[in-house]
Order: sequence, then C-alpha cells, then structure tokens
Amino acid sequence: MKVNQNLCVLFWLRKSKADENGLSPVYVRLTIEGARTEFSLGKKVHPDKWIAKAGVMKGNSEEARTLNSYLNLVKGELQKHYNLLVTQTPRVKPEMVRNAYLGIKEETKTLFQAFDYHNLKFAEKAKSGHLSEATHKRYLITKEKVREYLKQQYKASDIALEDLNMAFIT
Repeated sequence: MKVNQNLCVLFWLRKSKADENGLSPVYVRLTIEGARTEFSLGKKVHPDKWIAKAGVMKGNSEEARTLNSYLNLVKGELQKHYNLLVTQTPRVKPEMVRNAYLGIKEETKTLFQAFDYHNLKFAEKAKSGHLSEATHKRYLITKEKVREYLKQQYKASDIALEDLNMAFIT
C-alpha cells in the first residue's frame, strides 16, 4: 500500500455545456498524484451563483444550502471509497474512485483466463501447422503446474492479473 497518495476533490462548473437557461453542470474532478478524471454530478447552477475558488454555491438560500450539503456528502463518499480502495490495492487511480462512487464494476481478468486465451490462440495456430502441437501440449502442462502451485502456496484457485507480482512470476 502506498501511503503518500493524496486524493484531491474539486467541484467546478463546465460553462461550455451551459443549457439554454444559462445553467452550467457541476463537475467533480478527482486528482491522485497528477492523474485525474472528472464526471458530472447531474446538478446545474447559474455561473453567477457559483464561487469558483471554494467550489460551492453562493448565498444562504434553500437551493444553495441544499446543493452545498450535497457537495459535502459527495466529497465524503468519494473520500470513503478512496480510503477503502487504498486498503485493497497498492495503487489507487482516480478512475477507480470514480467507478466505485458511481457503482461501476470493473471486470478484472484472471491468470487462468489469460492462460486459456493464450492456449486457445496457440492451438488454432498449431492446427493450421504454423506452430508445434508439442509446444501447445507443454503450455497445457505449464498451466496445470501453475494451478497446483497456486493452490499449494496461495490456497487459491485463481488470481487476478493485477495482483501478480514479481515474486509470483519468478
């Protein structure tokens, strides 16, 4: 886990996407170590009512209080997702925080999915005569040996590709 990663959350108006009433969508920008991503919150504000430096809506009206409390809630939720990701993965990217907040599940590929894909493509080439069938059999044996090693050393049936490290590969 990398401890010195910092999440920076910025709320801003995207004035270039203003609607016919002059309302601009509120966007959130997430930055971690210079990498950033942004997405719309689905809220709109008139630019005259927005404090850009603070990233909040001006005034004490009901509309302003509601939006500002919503922005605080969003910031808290983003921080919560970031903290959870920091405990689960060695390197957190802004897209990961955004996807966790939006509820988008990232499909992770596993080692044996990669083995199966490789062996399938190799088998096709071996059948066409471009590659050796004996080599294809050795790849199948290697896959089974890695499966046994994974069961013995890690007590797991498969492992995500992103979780592979140099020690495992060696």
